[in-house]
Amino acid sequence: MSVDFDDLELRLMREFLESASSTEWMVAALMMNYDGKSELIAWMAAHPRLDRATASALFWYSQPGYYQRFRGEADVPPVNRAGWRNLRALRDRVASGTVAVAGASFDPANDSSKPTGNPNHPGQDWTAEALGAQDDPGWLIPPLMFESVTGDDVDIRGYAEANGWVEGMPPTVLEELEAAWLNEGEDDE
Repeated sequence: MSVDFDDLELRLMREFLESASSTEWMVAALMMNYDGKSELIAWMAAHPRLDRATASALFWYSQPGYYQRFRGEADVPPVNRAGWRNLRALRDRVASGTVAVAGASFDPANDSSKPTGNPNHPGQDWTAEALGAQDDPGWLIPPLMFESVTGDDVDIRGYAEANGWVEGMPPTVLEELEAAWLNEGEDDE
């Protein structure tokens, strides 16, 4: 029997995040490879434990500047519509105030988890990719999404490295995926 590794990863990450700390939620958001992760992002965006900083990180890492070029979902290429819906869900959760308060810090204009090497601006500025009114976008990103979120000051990169995370996945998830992959290889022999 063939294993669907995308489904397995999604299930394992959901199980892990159900009892994960807010720091671990932030590590997942900031360190994961966003390709093919629309279902996980949608799940996180709808989850009651989603905190303000993680919602902001998920929003900015999903490249809202790209999506601002489209006036409505029907204008978005079909392959990108899940990303469009996720951005809307994240924006709406933050705007409604239904995200958890506790969590890590995140500044979309100076993301220290993505160092630039520039001492004057040490972190990635995700907001620079946003389109302004002068660009005639399909929609504007609400001002509250540009705000820095204060919370626990955690070195996310250091946490991920010290705890064996790879591409936003903790060791327990990685080990189960590897075991399934090895088992799949044995079944093929």
